[in-house]
Amino acid sequence: MNRVETERPKLADHRTPFIFNEWYVAALSSEVTRDLMARTFLSRSVLLYRKLDGSVAAIRNRCPHRSFPLAHGTLDGDDVICGYHGLKFGSSGRCIEVPSQDSVPAAMKVQAFPIVERPPFVWIWMGDPALADPAAIPDHHWLSAPDYAAYSGYLHCKSNYIRLHENVLDLTHFPYVHGEATGGLDYISAPTVIRTEGDSVSITRRLKDGRSTQAMDG
Repeated sequence: MNRVETERPKLADHRTPFIFNEWYVAALSSEVTRDLMARTFLSRSVLLYRKLDGSVAAIRNRCPHRSFPLAHGTLDGDDVICGYHGLKFGSSGRCIEVPSQDSVPAAMKVQAFPIVERPPFVWIWMGDPALADPAAIPDHHWLSAPDYAAYSGYLHCKSNYIRLHENVLDLTHFPYVHGEATGGLDYISAPTVIRTEGDSVSITRRLKDGRSTQAMDG
């Protein structure tokens, strides 16, 4: 391996490690129900579900006994019953029942993740729980405002996430790749206004007919 391959890259690429101490969108609020749902974040499988009080729980989607996915189990109140040997786990991740024995080993637990719901999103923190500050969650309340039109959905891409970030932030490719629906060539020549607020950067272009397109990198 030569020196170039071993040097730390100056720009993010496929070798860049995941950033764990940050808030990520886990799901749309409408997606999380009383049904057990598995999602993968930063290469880790997480189980999401709503508790009886309506709040969202997020625990590691692997039973510590035989690594069986807890999403294939059942929900009993706010507790998850593993579908392999019936071990029961609370929303805190602690095992509270082992059907085949009276005692529960203290070490029998799964990781629980800080979770915050701010419609229309459910946010998850994959890093050190002590650093999970809800105040750092970007404000998207306007997506639920009655006078704001918003579209939500998923586009699954076989690509490194760094490349996806670059694509979304490169707005000048819109009229060439996506056609007139994004504003045409007028979009490129429109004046650009860049604003910074804390850890966020917003870029706004306003077109002649009054339409505007805005991208935010938080």
